Amino acid sequence: MQPETSRRQRMRSLALGLAIGMAAALPAAALTPLQEGVYARGGVEVEHLRFGDEDATGAYLDFDIGIATGTVFGLPVGVELGAEGFSEADGESAFYGAATFDTGLGVVGVGVPRFALDKYVSTPKLGGFRLIEVIDLGLIDGRGVSGLYYLTSSDIPYGISYDLAGENFGLGLSYHEYDDEDGTSVIQAAGNVRAGLMVFGAGGEYLDSRAGDAEFYTASIALQTEWFDLGAQHSRLQTTIDFGELITDDFGEALDELGVGSLAVTGEVDATKLWATWRPIQRLDLTASYVAFDGGNEELYGLNARYNLAGMFVEGGAVDGFGNEPLYSASVGFDF
Repeated sequence: MQPETSRRQRMRSLALGLAIGMAAALPAAALTPLQEGVYARGGVEVEHLRFGDEDATGAYLDFDIGIATGTVFGLPVGVELGAEGFSEADGESAFYGAATFDTGLGVVGVGVPRFALDKYVSTPKLGGFRLIEVIDLGLIDGRGVSGLYYLTSSDIPYGISYDLAGENFGLGLSYHEYDDEDGTSVIQAAGNVRAGLMVFGAGGEYLDSRAGDAEFYTASIALQTEWFDLGAQHSRLQTTIDFGELITDDFGEALDELGVGSLAVTGEVDATKLWATWRPIQRLDLTASYVAFDGGNEELYGLNARYNLAGMFVEGGAVDGFGNEPLYSASVGFDF
């Protein structure tokens, strides 16, 4: 009986490691235990956008699932699977999958693991607007440029990841090499620490290819209470690559219709994001957010309301700063 008990304890340890790693930067409600040794995080969302007389509707999914499967040479092993995708007319998608090993000093993933910034950086959406966070080059959501590169290309990023997490902290490292003609590789590091009501986070990435290189840094601080949250994030992108070329024609046409300008970015760009969330009643979040680029040369303002019920949500919001009219969004989705 003792060996079986020990094996179960090791399996629970790996499952807990997978769960904490997936939820380290996310609210507890975003992590769902499906059964013993199986955890999931993510959701599916349908978003309708309106800018002036133009309309667009898109579907978005982003999920991860961690499964503890057994032991190899006494080490608990498992798998992590994930996907991210967006469809508006035509769609783009990215798939992740890695074998995981609990070393006792952290969880190692090999295959196509999630990028570290994707795991450990999470801030409220600007005006509840999902599309702009898919293609914002990390400057609004703080997640860097590597995920966008994978999402908009067919080049698979094979790599290795490392996660060390506890009750009040999380740390992740990842290294990927893309299966492309430019020999693109990227290394990321990210983490966060909770101290009472305060949460501190930071991360960065370095992407290198024959087409050029890019450096990305982000840092955030947030006060989280039962009734309200306050937060700030600063991000910087330095690059010799024109990342606007990553945006497909379909995305570009949709963005032009919605009044979003060119995303061609070279040189250095700074972005500061501020947000405040108020919960006047249970399950209802009201959020105001603000983003300033390059010290205030360009500014975006967002307002949104989100109502959560039994894993589902309804959300509506607006973003001002694109063109001469506000951009409105309404969405419904499911979190698990």
